Amino acid sequence: MNRTNLKNYLRDNFENDPDFAKDFVQCSLNVKTGIAIINLRKKMGLTREEFARLVNMPQATILQIEQGDIDVTTDLLIKLATTTKQHVEINFSPIFED
Repeated sequence: MNRTNLKNYLRDNFENDPDFAKDFVQCSLNVKTGIAIINLRKKMGLTREEFARLVNMPQATILQIEQGDIDVTTDLLIKLATTTKQHVEINFSPIFED
């Protein structure tokens, strides 16, 4: 499947299937949060094990977050932000840009 076909497939499913749209947005949030946590952890100069201790979570959970394998919730974001003394910033941007 080429890029145009993939984009059309995603757009069609997003517009016609509410469950697909919800899962698509959740997956995007999971991946972006994972990248943000990796960047934060590295900026703090911590290993995954050290970061896990700091936020009082199992190291395996931190790995799952970093890999985008955990559905991000506001409770999770608040816990990570408060224990690392960080703000959470949220922005909205178009999913499909023509």
